[in-house]
Amino acid sequence: MSTEPKRRPGKPPYIDRPEVSEVYADSLYHMTYDGRSLRMEFAVYRTEAPQEDQPPASWAYTACRVVLSSAGMVDMLHKMARLQRRLADEGPPDAEAAPARVTQRGGKDS
Repeated sequence: MSTEPKRRPGKPPYIDRPEVSEVYADSLYHMTYDGRSLRMEFAVYRTEAPQEDQPPASWAYTACRVVLSSAGMVDMLHKMARLQRRLADEGPPDAEAAPARVTQRGGKDS
């Protein structure tokens, strides 16, 4: 009896790695494409408490960098377009609403 995931022709199996950390970002700060890979740098903003009669000081810190192959970039663009159509149909998200149900590959809901 094998513990390896079943393989579909042409599509590698997805293996979740829970030890990979999740990163929060406030914005996509910088992005470049060199013809072969898309490089994205995400940022998180931090603000200090205001000092006497001065506005609060703010900084943008690097949260993470992601590099995608051309194929990965195309896949992301298709998924983002699908999300954009869904959001256009449903209207802007409500900050007070319950989190949306996410369907992962293989049909599992979370």
